[in-house]
Amino acid sequence: MTTRREPEPAAAARPDPELRAALLRLYLSPAIRCDAGTRAAMRAALPEEALRRIALAAASEWLPLSWEIAMLRAVHARGGDAAVRAVTGEVGRVARDIPVFRPLLTATLGMLARHREVLVRFLLASIELSTRHAGRRGAVVGEGRVVRFSLEDIPAAAWDRTVNLRNCGAIEGLELKGTAPRADVEWAEGSTRAVYTLTWP
Repeated sequence: MTTRREPEPAAAARPDPELRAALLRLYLSPAIRCDAGTRAAMRAALPEEALRRIALAAASEWLPLSWEIAMLRAVHARGGDAAVRAVTGEVGRVARDIPVFRPLLTATLGMLARHREVLVRFLLASIELSTRHAGRRGAVVGEGRVVRFSLEDIPAAAWDRTVNLRNCGAIEGLELKGTAPRADVEWAEGSTRAVYTLTWP
């Protein structure tokens, strides 16, 4: 007698990418230096319910990454790549003082000295701490003036050029002991992999 095999259950859908509420709130904060039109455009990019949730959420709460993408697209529509880099550089600068990130920063500064690889580890840890379900860290290659690292398994919901520009701007906005590099990214539309190149003067 043959035993009938039950069909395998469907694989669970991949969770939507999310971002810490503290970072979403920074985009709308007066602490971020940007012109009034850009700030208004970021607010206008989100529905009132999203703005309300951002305002009321605990700093460490996870909220949709799609809300950040909507704001970044609004910034890009006004000023292109440079505007996205500038705004997210401001977010990176101010985020250093947020309690969610301060322990990581303090530990990094204690180890940093002249070792750029420690800064790269800090950058990767910052990305992992601030986002989830948005990909995973890949290999880190290089030393000296040029270091490359990759983000792998980027989900379709995070396939947006502004997300990569955000990472570049945030990296350049750190200025930890004068060690912030120039950040560039290689990413093709629809690719699950982004490669970042950090170049120090």
